[in-house]
Amino acid sequence: MAHLENEYLTKKYQKWDHFKDDEEDGTALPASAKPTQYDHAGDADITIVDQMLLTPAQLQKYKRMDQTKSEIWQIVVRKLRVWSASSEGAAEGDEAIPCRPYAILVNNIYPLGQVVSKKICDPPQIFPSAHEILALSLDAMADPPSSIPQHRPDKIVFADKKLVGELRVSYAALGIECTYLTESEGIDACISELSGHLVRKDMASIGAVSEKPGLLSLGLTNDQVVEFYEACAKYAELQPWRRLVERQAIQIDATTSLALNSKPQSSVQGGSVYVSVLGHVDDPSTEDSLKGLALFFTRTDLQRRVLPPGQKLALLEDAKLRRCATCDKKAGVDKELKRCTRCQCVFYCDAQCQRNHWKDHKINCVDPSKQAEQKAQVWGARELSVFYGNITAVPFDDLDAIDK
Repeated sequence: MAHLENEYLTKKYQKWDHFKDDEEDGTALPASAKPTQYDHAGDADITIVDQMLLTPAQLQKYKRMDQTKSEIWQIVVRKLRVWSASSEGAAEGDEAIPCRPYAILVNNIYPLGQVVSKKICDPPQIFPSAHEILALSLDAMADPPSSIPQHRPDKIVFADKKLVGELRVSYAALGIECTYLTESEGIDACISELSGHLVRKDMASIGAVSEKPGLLSLGLTNDQVVEFYEACAKYAELQPWRRLVERQAIQIDATTSLALNSKPQSSVQGGSVYVSVLGHVDDPSTEDSLKGLALFFTRTDLQRRVLPPGQKLALLEDAKLRRCATCDKKAGVDKELKRCTRCQCVFYCDAQCQRNHWKDHKINCVDPSKQAEQKAQVWGARELSVFYGNITAVPFDDLDAIDK
């Protein structure tokens, strides 16, 4: 498993039973630094499940507790920013399958502004049930932080409307309002602190790229990141590297253009793009080679891969095969595209297309005569490569965006 120590991927989950706060981490974990708002209008999206999860004994016990007016708890279920072992999927003696453990946080967002209870789920890869979440909240009422008497909060809120629907009846029986509330900003800090605690205690680990910036750092939205990974997942499911060789290509017609917020001058225009496989294997049973795809923005880019010493660029003498390197259009009837006078390997509709493309093309524009003299490798195309590996090689920021 790339970038992880197997010793951290133990399948003995009794380790969570011995989980204690780090003595060095005595500071209270922050709640929201900014006010959040109730979303009463969102009740229309909540399906109330008519189920009572409290036993008669629990109902009697907790209703006797004093209730602190205006006290608000927020219960959040999140994946931690660490890797540990899944409880299923790997046979005994085999390498354990990594997962990000689910954790439940009970956060007193008013008036204390701190986490009053937390639990790492067991099995860690399974989202906790409503019954498990209810049990943790009851434990927090019965065993509050030191110097605070047992009591019920006035409200318990969730950022997950499904949990609101599953638990509203049970909390209402205790006189506790249960509703939806946007997640407080301090939760991210709580998750990071708890994750770091597990790593310091050698109870989990992080990969080499886990905390590196993901696609969101480029200015993409959550929806765009999710759509990108869904497309990559579909590509991996089809396994084209088993049927196509690396010099074959697939033409894809894009209907819209895409620009990055952080790089206004960088955009991909609508039109045709081209994809070739990486990691073709003749024997399907051989799966140790790196798999992936290379995306080229124009047919010219596709034809101008990295050139080995002594190999010349294709000059495309047949005018019917030429396409504009900027807009990917062919020449009109009885017209010819204009060739780049320096490299002689890309073509343009007009001077405007050439100006638009020059910022990208100048790093690839090589005089063929000088290339022959240098006898060195030069970059002949701009491409986007996607490699498939273990899930631990994906940054946590991207994984969180997909989950949301």
